[in-house]
Amino acid sequence: MIYDRRPDYCDLQVFIPRKETFEIEQVDEDGIRFKTSLTTYDGWAVEFFQFMGLEYELKGFHKRYYQSKDGSLVWARDGDKNEQASVQYKGNFFLQANYKEQFEKSISFFTSREVRFHPSRWDIGILFQVNNERDFYRLIVDSKKWPSMRCHYQFEAGQEEGFLARHSRLEVCFYNKYRQVRDVKADTLYKVLLLRTLGVHVIPENLIKCDIRIRQKDQTRKITELLSAEKIDFEAIEAVILQKCRLKTRMGRTLTKILGLSRCYKKSNPFNPNKRRKNHELYTEKSKPHI
Repeated sequence: MIYDRRPDYCDLQVFIPRKETFEIEQVDEDGIRFKTSLTTYDGWAVEFFQFMGLEYELKGFHKRYYQSKDGSLVWARDGDKNEQASVQYKGNFFLQANYKEQFEKSISFFTSREVRFHPSRWDIGILFQVNNERDFYRLIVDSKKWPSMRCHYQFEAGQEEGFLARHSRLEVCFYNKYRQVRDVKADTLYKVLLLRTLGVHVIPENLIKCDIRIRQKDQTRKITELLSAEKIDFEAIEAVILQKCRLKTRMGRTLTKILGLSRCYKKSNPFNPNKRRKNHELYTEKSKPHI
């Protein structure tokens, strides 16, 4: 049973223009407005969160980063380059009911300033329930399904905790979402948003999460083009990721049906009768005997 499928994480690489200092207007704890001078990295970060209308915190020491107080957005330095930042959209960002509008708003911050950007990673998360978790993991722990991918899986007290098929540009990860929320995210905003998204009061047991992740600029180039459109087509972005997954894996009918991907794969690779007719004519032409 499929509960939900949506974007789960995005790491946006932003190439901010060089500028020595920013004059930023801020508000202190007493509500008094004041102006302060900030360097390039800090100035762009503060302007970004002010544009998004989000309260933020400055964290870290040697590698400082800015994070919204709800934990949904992070502005971090990409390496030691002052003119390049990593804007990370977390899972609870995409669990918000208005995540599409908020994401488009954030992209408009960069496009309106003619700032170059590209996603270095994009995840699609699929939540589904299985009758028997052990039998499900027996189905996926099969190297034939993940050619050219390194497989990792854990066993703890006789129970499978998770499975990861990894490639330099693609990862497919399965784990028990019920246990993760219970043990790691019990008292967090993430749990509240997840329950609201699923429309339940408690997380169902045997709830499995599948994360499909694509990485690196050469794989996300098509997504960059889609993000430059006036209206972002999130279904088209999803189709790009699922198509990459289809080409690199051999999950088979049973697993793709469980994940609800059968129709998605078909949609992302539509039947082209003209192409087939052309190939057929080429084949028959070659097959004709020479007289």
